Amino acid sequence: MTRMKKILSFIMVALAVAACATKEAPTSLDDVVDLRYRVNDVYDLPATNAPVFTIVVKSTKPWTLRSLHPTWCMIETEEGEAVSDSLVRIGKGENTSVKVKYYDNTKLDDRTDTILIASGKWIGKQVLINQKGIAYLDVDMAERELDMAKDGSDVSFHIKSNQDWSVAPDKDSPWLTVKEGATGSLDGVVTVGAPDNSGEMRYGRLDIFDRKGVKMKWQVVITQDGVQLEPVAVEVYNEDTKKNDLELREDYIAHTFAMPVKSNASWTVVKKSEADTWFTLLDAGGNGDGNVRIQFTQNEGADIREAFIVLTTIPSEPGAATVTKEVKVRQAYKVLPQRYNFTDQEVYDAWPDSKNTSNGYVNPPQMVENGMLIVQNCQVRQRSMAFSGTYTFHWADIDDAARVRMWFYIKDSETIKFNLYQGNTDLSGFTGLTNTTYDTAVKEHEIGFENTPTADGYCHIVFKLDGVEFTSCTTSATNSPSCVWGLGLDQVYMAVDKGGSAVIEWYEYTPPFSWE
Repeated sequence: MTRMKKILSFIMVALAVAACATKEAPTSLDDVVDLRYRVNDVYDLPATNAPVFTIVVKSTKPWTLRSLHPTWCMIETEEGEAVSDSLVRIGKGENTSVKVKYYDNTKLDDRTDTILIASGKWIGKQVLINQKGIAYLDVDMAERELDMAKDGSDVSFHIKSNQDWSVAPDKDSPWLTVKEGATGSLDGVVTVGAPDNSGEMRYGRLDIFDRKGVKMKWQVVITQDGVQLEPVAVEVYNEDTKKNDLELREDYIAHTFAMPVKSNASWTVVKKSEADTWFTLLDAGGNGDGNVRIQFTQNEGADIREAFIVLTTIPSEPGAATVTKEVKVRQAYKVLPQRYNFTDQEVYDAWPDSKNTSNGYVNPPQMVENGMLIVQNCQVRQRSMAFSGTYTFHWADIDDAARVRMWFYIKDSETIKFNLYQGNTDLSGFTGLTNTTYDTAVKEHEIGFENTPTADGYCHIVFKLDGVEFTSCTTSATNSPSCVWGLGLDQVYMAVDKGGSAVIEWYEYTPPFSWE
Protein backbone atom coordinates (compact mmCIF):
# COMPACT_ATOMS: atom_id res chain seq x y z
CA MET A 1 0.00 0.00 0.00
CA THR A 2 1.40 3.36 -0.97
CA ARG A 3 1.91 6.16 1.55
CA MET A 4 -1.05 8.08 0.03
CA LYS A 5 -3.35 5.06 0.32
CA LYS A 6 -2.38 4.58 3.96
CA ILE A 7 -3.15 8.22 4.73
CA LEU A 8 -6.49 7.94 2.93
CA SER A 9 -7.43 4.80 4.86
CA PHE A 10 -6.70 6.44 8.20
CA ILE A 11 -8.82 9.45 7.17
CA MET A 12 -11.74 7.15 6.36
CA VAL A 13 -11.43 5.46 9.74
CA ALA A 14 -11.52 8.85 11.47
CA LEU A 15 -14.58 9.93 9.49
CA ALA A 16 -16.43 6.75 10.30
CA VAL A 17 -15.67 7.03 14.02
CA ALA A 18 -16.73 10.68 14.08
CA ALA A 19 -19.98 10.15 12.17
CA CYS A 20 -21.19 6.86 13.60
CA ALA A 21 -21.82 5.30 16.99
CA THR A 22 -20.45 1.75 16.88
CA LYS A 23 -21.23 -1.39 18.79
CA GLU A 24 -18.09 -3.22 17.71
CA ALA A 25 -14.72 -1.99 16.46
CA PRO A 26 -13.74 -2.95 12.89
CA THR A 27 -11.45 -5.95 12.59
CA SER A 28 -9.58 -4.48 9.61
CA LEU A 29 -9.46 -1.46 7.34
CA ASP A 30 -11.71 -3.34 4.92
CA ASP A 31 -14.53 -3.05 7.51
CA VAL A 32 -14.48 0.78 7.41
CA VAL A 33 -17.75 2.26 6.19
CA ASP A 34 -18.79 5.85 5.41
CA LEU A 35 -22.47 5.77 6.47
CA ARG A 36 -24.43 9.02 6.07
CA TYR A 37 -28.02 9.88 6.96
CA ARG A 38 -30.43 12.78 7.39
CA VAL A 39 -32.88 12.23 10.24
CA ASN A 40 -33.99 13.80 13.54
CA ASP A 41 -32.73 12.48 16.86
CA VAL A 42 -36.26 12.17 18.27
CA TYR A 43 -39.76 12.01 16.82
CA ASP A 44 -42.80 12.73 19.04
CA LEU A 45 -45.90 11.21 17.48
CA PRO A 46 -49.63 11.32 18.34
CA ALA A 47 -51.48 8.15 19.25
CA THR A 48 -53.48 8.08 16.02
CA ASN A 49 -52.87 9.26 12.46
CA ALA A 50 -49.15 9.77 13.08
CA PRO A 51 -47.53 11.68 10.20
CA VAL A 52 -45.15 9.83 7.93
CA PHE A 53 -41.50 10.93 8.24
CA THR A 54 -38.54 10.30 5.94
CA ILE A 55 -35.01 9.05 6.62
CA VAL A 56 -32.39 9.77 3.93
CA VAL A 57 -29.50 7.27 3.76
CA LYS A 58 -26.43 6.49 1.68
CA SER A 59 -23.33 4.45 2.46
CA THR A 60 -20.14 3.00 1.03
CA LYS A 61 -21.38 -0.46 2.16
CA PRO A 62 -24.84 -2.06 2.14
CA TRP A 63 -27.03 -0.65 4.91
CA THR A 64 -30.15 -1.52 6.90
CA LEU A 65 -32.97 0.23 8.77
CA ARG A 66 -34.47 -1.77 11.64
CA SER A 67 -37.15 -1.06 14.25
CA LEU A 68 -36.92 -2.67 17.68
CA HIS A 69 -40.73 -3.02 17.52
CA PRO A 70 -41.47 -3.84 13.86
CA THR A 71 -45.11 -4.68 14.62
CA TRP A 72 -45.71 -0.99 15.41
CA CYS A 73 -44.30 0.57 12.25
CA MET A 74 -43.84 0.15 8.54
CA ILE A 75 -40.42 0.96 7.07
CA GLU A 76 -40.74 1.38 3.32
CA THR A 77 -37.19 0.18 2.52
CA GLU A 78 -35.25 -1.78 5.11
CA GLU A 79 -32.08 -2.39 3.06
CA GLY A 80 -29.96 -0.44 0.60
CA GLU A 81 -26.99 -0.96 -1.69
CA ALA A 82 -23.55 0.60 -1.48
CA VAL A 83 -22.58 3.82 -3.25
CA SER A 84 -19.09 4.47 -4.61
CA ASP A 85 -16.60 5.54 -1.92
CA SER A 86 -15.40 8.53 -3.92
CA LEU A 87 -18.92 9.88 -4.43
CA VAL A 88 -19.89 9.57 -0.75
CA ARG A 89 -16.75 11.32 0.42
CA ILE A 90 -17.51 14.43 -1.65
CA GLY A 91 -21.18 14.50 -0.68
CA LYS A 92 -22.48 13.08 -3.95
CA GLY A 93 -23.93 9.78 -4.97
CA GLU A 94 -27.55 8.69 -4.95
CA ASN A 95 -29.52 9.17 -1.72
CA THR A 96 -32.21 6.70 -0.69
CA SER A 97 -35.29 8.27 0.91
CA VAL A 98 -37.12 5.88 3.22
CA LYS A 99 -40.64 6.62 4.46
CA VAL A 100 -41.54 5.48 7.98
CA LYS A 101 -45.13 5.12 9.16
CA TYR A 102 -46.29 4.24 12.72
CA TYR A 103 -49.56 2.43 13.27
CA ASP A 104 -52.16 3.77 15.72
CA ASN A 105 -51.39 3.14 19.38
CA THR A 106 -54.62 1.71 20.82
CA LYS A 107 -53.18 1.29 24.33
CA LEU A 108 -53.66 3.76 27.17
CA ASP A 109 -49.93 4.11 27.83
CA ASP A 110 -47.37 5.91 25.71
CA ARG A 111 -44.83 3.74 23.94
CA THR A 112 -41.28 4.17 22.67
CA ASP A 113 -39.38 2.60 19.81
CA THR A 114 -35.86 2.83 18.39
CA ILE A 115 -34.90 2.72 14.72
CA LEU A 116 -31.33 1.58 14.05
CA ILE A 117 -29.48 2.85 10.96
CA ALA A 118 -26.59 0.43 10.40
CA SER A 119 -24.14 -0.99 7.90
CA GLY A 120 -22.92 -4.42 8.87
CA LYS A 121 -21.60 -4.19 12.41
CA TRP A 122 -21.64 -0.39 12.42
CA ILE A 123 -24.54 1.40 14.11
CA GLY A 124 -24.62 4.85 12.55
CA LYS A 125 -27.70 6.23 14.31
CA GLN A 126 -30.31 5.33 16.89
CA VAL A 127 -33.53 7.28 16.32
CA LEU A 128 -35.88 7.53 19.32
CA ILE A 129 -39.64 7.40 18.68
CA ASN A 130 -42.13 8.56 21.34
CA GLN A 131 -45.77 7.79 20.54
CA LYS A 132 -48.60 8.92 22.79
CA GLY A 133 -51.18 6.51 24.15
CA ILE A 134 -54.92 7.09 23.95
CA ALA A 135 -55.41 7.78 27.69
CA TYR A 136 -57.20 11.03 28.51
CA LEU A 137 -58.47 12.75 31.65
CA ASP A 138 -60.14 16.14 31.52
CA VAL A 139 -62.65 18.60 33.00
CA ASP A 140 -64.33 21.17 30.77
CA MET A 141 -62.90 24.68 31.18
CA ALA A 142 -66.34 25.96 32.22
CA GLU A 143 -66.29 23.61 35.23
CA ARG A 144 -62.70 24.23 36.36
CA GLU A 145 -63.82 27.32 38.30
CA LEU A 146 -66.93 26.92 40.49
CA ASP A 147 -68.72 29.17 43.00
CA MET A 148 -69.95 27.86 46.34
CA ALA A 149 -72.44 29.56 48.69
CA LYS A 150 -71.54 30.70 52.21
CA ASP A 151 -73.43 27.75 53.70
CA GLY A 152 -71.16 25.29 51.88
CA SER A 153 -73.88 23.80 49.67
CA ASP A 154 -72.60 21.07 47.38
CA VAL A 155 -71.13 21.86 43.95
CA SER A 156 -70.33 19.31 41.25
CA PHE A 157 -68.26 18.92 38.12
CA HIS A 158 -67.87 16.20 35.49
CA ILE A 159 -64.78 14.09 34.81
CA LYS A 160 -64.22 12.97 31.21
CA SER A 161 -61.87 10.00 31.08
CA ASN A 162 -61.11 6.56 29.66
CA GLN A 163 -59.07 5.48 32.69
CA ASP A 164 -59.12 5.31 36.50
CA TRP A 165 -58.72 8.61 38.38
CA SER A 166 -58.90 10.22 41.83
CA VAL A 167 -59.64 13.66 43.29
CA ALA A 168 -58.40 15.32 46.52
CA PRO A 169 -58.16 18.85 47.99
CA ASP A 170 -54.64 20.29 47.79
CA LYS A 171 -52.65 20.93 50.98
CA ASP A 172 -53.90 24.54 51.27
CA SER A 173 -57.61 23.59 51.02
CA PRO A 174 -58.36 21.33 54.02
CA TRP A 175 -61.81 22.91 54.42
CA LEU A 176 -63.03 21.26 51.21
CA THR A 177 -64.56 17.77 51.36
CA VAL A 178 -65.01 15.45 48.36
CA LYS A 179 -68.41 13.88 49.13
CA GLU A 180 -68.76 11.85 45.96
CA GLY A 181 -66.29 10.85 43.27
CA ALA A 182 -63.06 10.80 45.29
CA THR A 183 -62.13 7.90 43.00
CA GLY A 184 -63.64 6.73 39.77
CA SER A 185 -63.20 5.04 36.42
CA LEU A 186 -64.11 6.39 32.98
CA ASP A 187 -66.56 9.33 32.94
CA GLY A 188 -67.86 10.42 36.34
CA VAL A 189 -69.19 13.17 38.61
CA VAL A 190 -67.35 14.75 41.57
CA THR A 191 -69.37 16.46 44.33
CA VAL A 192 -67.69 18.81 46.80
CA GLY A 193 -68.94 20.43 50.00
CA ALA A 194 -67.62 22.69 52.79
CA PRO A 195 -68.62 24.09 56.23
CA ASP A 196 -70.38 27.42 56.60
CA ASN A 197 -68.11 30.38 55.89
CA SER A 198 -68.71 33.31 58.24
CA GLY A 199 -65.38 34.96 57.40
CA GLU A 200 -63.40 36.04 54.37
CA MET A 201 -64.14 34.80 50.88
CA ARG A 202 -61.87 31.82 50.33
CA TYR A 203 -60.45 29.84 47.46
CA GLY A 204 -59.93 26.09 47.48
CA ARG A 205 -58.27 23.85 44.90
CA LEU A 206 -58.77 20.24 43.94
CA ASP A 207 -56.00 18.10 42.46
CA ILE A 208 -56.90 15.52 39.80
CA PHE A 209 -54.77 12.37 39.51
CA ASP A 210 -54.62 9.81 36.68
CA ARG A 211 -54.56 6.01 36.99
CA LYS A 212 -50.85 6.08 37.89
CA GLY A 213 -51.23 8.74 40.57
CA VAL A 214 -49.75 11.47 38.37
CA LYS A 215 -51.25 14.91 39.16
CA MET A 216 -52.67 16.90 36.29
CA LYS A 217 -51.04 20.28 35.61
CA TRP A 218 -54.40 22.02 36.07
CA GLN A 219 -56.74 22.17 39.10
CA VAL A 220 -60.44 22.74 39.80
CA VAL A 221 -60.85 25.99 41.80
CA ILE A 222 -63.73 26.43 44.28
CA THR A 223 -64.58 29.98 45.46
CA GLN A 224 -66.73 30.05 48.59
CA ASP A 225 -68.65 33.24 49.19
CA GLY A 226 -67.71 35.43 52.17
CA VAL A 227 -66.39 38.90 52.91
CA GLN A 228 -64.19 40.01 50.01
CA LEU A 229 -61.35 42.52 50.33
CA GLU A 230 -58.62 42.12 47.71
CA PRO A 231 -56.20 44.95 46.94
CA VAL A 232 -54.68 44.48 43.49
CA ALA A 233 -50.92 44.52 44.11
CA VAL A 234 -47.78 42.45 43.51
CA GLU A 235 -47.76 39.14 45.40
CA VAL A 236 -44.33 38.42 46.90
CA TYR A 237 -43.62 35.10 48.59
CA ASN A 238 -42.53 35.45 52.22
CA GLU A 239 -40.12 32.71 53.30
CA ASP A 240 -40.85 33.36 56.99
CA THR A 241 -44.64 33.09 56.84
CA LYS A 242 -44.72 30.77 53.78
CA LYS A 243 -47.42 33.01 52.32
CA ASN A 244 -47.67 35.74 49.71
CA ASP A 245 -47.36 39.35 50.89
CA LEU A 246 -48.91 42.25 48.98
CA GLU A 247 -46.60 44.97 47.65
CA LEU A 248 -47.23 48.17 45.71
CA ARG A 249 -44.11 49.13 43.73
CA GLU A 250 -43.90 52.64 42.27
CA ASP A 251 -41.40 54.84 40.43
CA TYR A 252 -39.23 57.49 42.14
CA ILE A 253 -40.91 60.46 40.44
CA ALA A 254 -43.71 62.50 42.05
CA HIS A 255 -47.02 61.10 40.84
CA THR A 256 -50.44 59.80 41.83
CA PHE A 257 -51.33 56.12 41.51
CA ALA A 258 -54.74 54.45 41.88
CA MET A 259 -54.56 50.94 43.39
CA PRO A 260 -57.67 48.89 42.48
CA VAL A 261 -59.56 47.11 45.27
CA LYS A 262 -62.04 44.26 44.74
CA SER A 263 -64.64 44.04 47.49
CA ASN A 264 -68.26 43.21 48.27
CA ALA A 265 -68.30 45.31 51.45
CA SER A 266 -67.64 48.81 52.72
CA TRP A 267 -64.02 49.36 53.75
CA THR A 268 -61.55 51.92 55.09
CA VAL A 269 -57.87 52.59 54.37
CA VAL A 270 -55.28 54.30 56.61
CA LYS A 271 -51.52 54.62 56.92
CA LYS A 272 -50.04 52.18 59.41
CA SER A 273 -47.75 55.00 60.57
CA GLU A 274 -48.55 58.69 60.21
CA ALA A 275 -44.78 59.34 60.34
CA ASP A 276 -44.58 58.26 56.69
CA THR A 277 -45.05 61.68 55.14
CA TRP A 278 -43.57 60.94 51.70
CA PHE A 279 -46.98 59.83 50.40
CA THR A 280 -50.57 60.89 50.98
CA LEU A 281 -53.77 58.83 50.89
CA LEU A 282 -56.34 60.73 48.85
CA ASP A 283 -59.16 58.33 49.76
CA ALA A 284 -60.44 57.20 53.17
CA GLY A 285 -62.12 54.05 51.85
CA GLY A 286 -64.88 52.80 49.58
CA ASN A 287 -68.01 50.73 49.18
CA GLY A 288 -67.57 47.63 47.02
CA ASP A 289 -65.06 47.71 44.18
CA GLY A 290 -63.02 50.91 44.09
CA ASN A 291 -59.56 52.48 44.16
CA VAL A 292 -57.10 53.80 46.71
CA ARG A 293 -55.44 56.90 45.28
CA ILE A 294 -51.92 57.47 46.61
CA GLN A 295 -49.97 60.68 45.95
CA PHE A 296 -46.17 60.22 46.02
CA THR A 297 -43.51 62.88 46.47
CA GLN A 298 -40.29 62.47 44.50
CA ASN A 299 -37.70 60.20 46.11
CA GLU A 300 -34.51 62.26 46.11
CA GLY A 301 -32.59 59.70 48.15
CA ALA A 302 -30.58 56.63 47.19
CA ASP A 303 -32.68 54.04 49.04
CA ILE A 304 -36.07 52.42 48.54
CA ARG A 305 -38.78 54.04 50.66
CA GLU A 306 -41.15 51.64 52.43
CA ALA A 307 -44.35 51.96 54.44
CA PHE A 308 -47.64 50.10 55.03
CA ILE A 309 -51.28 50.91 54.42
CA VAL A 310 -54.08 48.98 56.13
CA LEU A 311 -57.48 48.20 54.57
CA THR A 312 -60.34 47.02 56.82
CA THR A 313 -63.91 46.02 56.02
CA ILE A 314 -66.83 47.57 57.93
CA PRO A 315 -69.19 44.88 59.34
CA SER A 316 -72.60 45.05 57.68
CA GLU A 317 -74.29 43.84 60.89
CA PRO A 318 -73.35 43.12 64.49
CA GLY A 319 -71.21 40.01 64.77
CA ALA A 320 -70.30 39.98 61.08
CA ALA A 321 -66.71 39.19 60.14
CA THR A 322 -64.11 41.91 59.70
CA VAL A 323 -61.32 41.43 57.15
CA THR A 324 -58.04 43.34 57.30
CA LYS A 325 -55.33 43.48 54.61
CA GLU A 326 -51.91 45.13 54.79
CA VAL A 327 -50.13 46.36 51.67
CA LYS A 328 -46.47 47.29 51.72
CA VAL A 329 -45.96 50.52 49.74
CA ARG A 330 -42.51 50.80 48.15
CA GLN A 331 -41.05 53.66 46.12
CA ALA A 332 -37.93 53.31 43.99
CA TYR A 333 -35.04 55.76 43.86
CA LYS A 334 -33.39 57.24 40.79
CA VAL A 335 -30.50 55.14 39.52
CA LEU A 336 -27.75 57.53 38.44
CA PRO A 337 -25.48 56.80 35.46
CA GLN A 338 -21.87 55.89 36.14
CA ARG A 339 -19.48 57.77 33.84
CA TYR A 340 -16.13 56.34 32.76
CA ASN A 341 -13.53 58.61 31.16
CA PHE A 342 -10.84 57.03 29.01
CA THR A 343 -7.91 57.52 31.33
CA ASP A 344 -4.75 55.44 30.95
CA GLN A 345 -5.99 53.06 33.64
CA GLU A 346 -9.44 52.68 32.06
CA VAL A 347 -7.95 52.06 28.61
CA TYR A 348 -5.19 49.64 29.51
CA ASP A 349 -6.94 47.77 32.35
CA ALA A 350 -10.54 47.60 31.15
CA TRP A 351 -10.17 47.77 27.34
CA PRO A 352 -7.27 45.48 26.34
CA ASP A 353 -6.32 45.11 22.69
CA SER A 354 -8.48 42.63 20.83
CA LYS A 355 -5.43 41.40 18.86
CA ASN A 356 -7.71 41.03 15.86
CA THR A 357 -5.55 41.26 12.74
CA SER A 358 -7.97 39.57 10.32
CA ASN A 359 -9.58 41.53 7.48
CA GLY A 360 -7.04 44.32 7.76
CA TYR A 361 -7.61 45.14 11.43
CA VAL A 362 -4.50 46.37 13.23
CA ASN A 363 -3.75 47.80 16.63
CA PRO A 364 -1.38 50.78 16.43
CA PRO A 365 0.06 52.32 19.62
CA GLN A 366 -2.62 53.74 21.91
CA MET A 367 -3.19 57.47 22.09
CA VAL A 368 -4.77 58.64 25.35
CA GLU A 369 -4.92 62.40 25.81
CA ASN A 370 -6.78 64.27 28.56
CA GLY A 371 -9.00 61.32 29.38
CA MET A 372 -9.92 60.62 25.74
CA LEU A 373 -9.07 57.61 23.60
CA ILE A 374 -8.21 58.48 20.00
CA VAL A 375 -9.34 55.57 17.84
CA GLN A 376 -7.46 55.56 14.56
CA ASN A 377 -7.97 53.67 11.34
CA CYS A 378 -8.93 50.05 12.11
CA GLN A 379 -8.01 50.18 15.79
CA VAL A 380 -10.14 47.86 17.91
CA ARG A 381 -10.75 47.75 21.63
CA GLN A 382 -12.80 45.26 23.68
CA ARG A 383 -14.10 44.47 27.14
CA SER A 384 -16.90 42.48 28.78
CA MET A 385 -19.92 44.22 30.34
CA ALA A 386 -23.38 43.67 31.73
CA PHE A 387 -26.10 43.67 29.06
CA SER A 388 -28.90 44.89 31.31
CA GLY A 389 -29.41 48.62 31.83
CA THR A 390 -28.57 51.67 29.71
CA TYR A 391 -25.33 52.50 27.85
CA THR A 392 -24.22 55.72 26.16
CA PHE A 393 -20.92 56.03 24.24
CA HIS A 394 -19.81 59.59 23.42
CA TRP A 395 -17.76 59.97 20.20
CA ALA A 396 -16.17 63.24 19.02
CA ASP A 397 -13.88 64.60 16.28
CA ILE A 398 -15.26 62.10 13.77
CA ASP A 399 -13.48 62.47 10.41
CA ASP A 400 -15.66 62.64 7.31
CA ALA A 401 -14.00 59.48 6.02
CA ALA A 402 -14.30 57.57 9.29
CA ARG A 403 -16.77 54.80 9.97
CA VAL A 404 -17.42 54.39 13.69
CA ARG A 405 -18.11 50.78 14.58
CA MET A 406 -19.49 49.42 17.85
CA TRP A 407 -20.26 45.71 18.10
CA PHE A 408 -21.89 44.21 21.18
CA TYR A 409 -21.39 40.46 21.52
CA ILE A 410 -24.07 38.90 23.72
CA LYS A 411 -23.59 35.47 25.24
CA ASP A 412 -24.70 32.50 23.15
CA SER A 413 -23.18 34.10 20.00
CA GLU A 414 -25.80 36.84 19.53
CA THR A 415 -24.46 40.17 18.22
CA ILE A 416 -25.68 43.77 17.90
CA LYS A 417 -23.80 45.94 15.38
CA PHE A 418 -24.20 49.73 15.66
CA ASN A 419 -22.20 51.65 13.01
CA LEU A 420 -22.09 55.34 11.94
CA TYR A 421 -20.95 56.22 8.44
CA GLN A 422 -21.52 59.17 6.10
CA GLY A 423 -24.75 60.36 7.71
CA ASN A 424 -26.42 56.98 8.22
CA THR A 425 -26.63 54.43 10.98
CA ASP A 426 -26.02 50.78 10.11
CA LEU A 427 -27.74 48.74 12.79
CA SER A 428 -27.96 44.97 12.50
CA GLY A 429 -28.21 41.84 14.62
CA PHE A 430 -31.97 41.94 15.23
CA THR A 431 -34.96 41.48 12.97
CA GLY A 432 -37.28 44.39 12.25
CA LEU A 433 -34.91 47.27 13.06
CA THR A 434 -35.06 50.65 11.29
CA ASN A 435 -31.99 52.82 10.67
CA THR A 436 -31.83 56.62 10.80
CA THR A 437 -29.76 59.53 9.48
CA TYR A 438 -27.65 62.20 11.19
CA ASP A 439 -25.97 65.51 10.31
CA THR A 440 -22.37 64.88 9.13
CA ALA A 441 -21.51 68.52 9.91
CA VAL A 442 -21.85 67.58 13.58
CA LYS A 443 -18.60 65.89 14.60
CA GLU A 444 -19.73 64.32 17.86
CA HIS A 445 -22.46 61.78 18.44
CA GLU A 446 -23.75 59.53 21.22
CA ILE A 447 -24.49 55.86 20.53
CA GLY A 448 -26.79 54.29 23.11
CA PHE A 449 -29.14 51.46 23.93
CA GLU A 450 -31.43 50.62 26.85
CA ASN A 451 -32.23 47.02 27.77
CA THR A 452 -35.16 46.19 30.08
CA PRO A 453 -36.84 42.86 30.95
CA THR A 454 -40.15 41.70 29.51
CA ALA A 455 -42.83 39.88 31.48
CA ASP A 456 -41.85 36.52 29.94
CA GLY A 457 -38.15 36.87 30.78
CA TYR A 458 -36.79 38.19 27.48
CA CYS A 459 -35.53 41.70 26.60
CA HIS A 460 -36.93 44.95 25.23
CA ILE A 461 -34.10 46.93 23.64
CA VAL A 462 -34.36 50.61 22.66
CA PHE A 463 -31.67 52.09 20.39
CA LYS A 464 -30.76 55.77 20.59
CA LEU A 465 -28.66 58.24 18.63
CA ASP A 466 -27.78 61.49 20.41
CA GLY A 467 -30.26 60.62 23.17
CA VAL A 468 -33.22 60.15 20.80
CA GLU A 469 -34.85 56.74 20.34
CA PHE A 470 -35.08 55.76 16.66
CA THR A 471 -35.86 52.03 16.75
CA SER A 472 -36.49 49.17 19.17
CA CYS A 473 -37.19 45.46 19.32
CA THR A 474 -38.35 42.78 21.72
CA THR A 475 -36.54 39.47 21.84
CA SER A 476 -38.41 36.19 22.17
CA ALA A 477 -38.03 32.48 21.61
CA THR A 478 -38.81 33.01 17.91
CA ASN A 479 -37.13 36.40 17.30
CA SER A 480 -33.48 36.90 16.38
CA PRO A 481 -31.58 37.07 18.55
CA SER A 482 -33.58 35.20 21.18
CA CYS A 483 -31.54 36.46 24.15
CA VAL A 484 -33.14 36.22 27.57
CA TRP A 485 -32.91 38.77 30.38
CA GLY A 486 -29.80 38.48 32.54
CA LEU A 487 -27.23 37.61 29.88
CA GLY A 488 -23.99 39.58 29.79
CA LEU A 489 -21.97 41.11 26.98
CA ASP A 490 -19.01 38.84 26.30
CA GLN A 491 -17.22 41.57 24.36
CA VAL A 492 -17.70 45.16 23.22
CA TYR A 493 -15.65 46.11 20.16
CA MET A 494 -14.85 49.72 19.21
CA ALA A 495 -13.25 50.48 15.89
CA VAL A 496 -12.83 53.14 13.21
CA ASP A 497 -12.11 52.23 9.61
CA LYS A 498 -12.42 53.59 6.05
CA GLY A 499 -9.25 55.59 6.65
CA GLY A 500 -10.41 58.08 9.29
CA SER A 501 -10.16 58.53 13.03
CA ALA A 502 -12.39 59.57 15.92
CA VAL A 503 -12.18 60.21 19.64
CA ILE A 504 -14.25 58.37 22.20
CA GLU A 505 -14.35 60.70 25.22
CA TRP A 506 -16.43 58.72 27.70
CA TYR A 507 -19.20 56.20 28.19
CA GLU A 508 -21.96 55.96 30.78
CA TYR A 509 -23.67 52.93 32.26
CA THR A 510 -26.93 53.02 34.22
CA PRO A 511 -27.67 49.68 35.89
CA PRO A 512 -31.31 48.53 35.99
CA PHE A 513 -33.27 49.21 39.14
CA SER A 514 -33.73 46.22 41.45
CA TRP A 515 -36.36 45.81 44.17
CA GLU A 516 -34.22 43.25 45.96
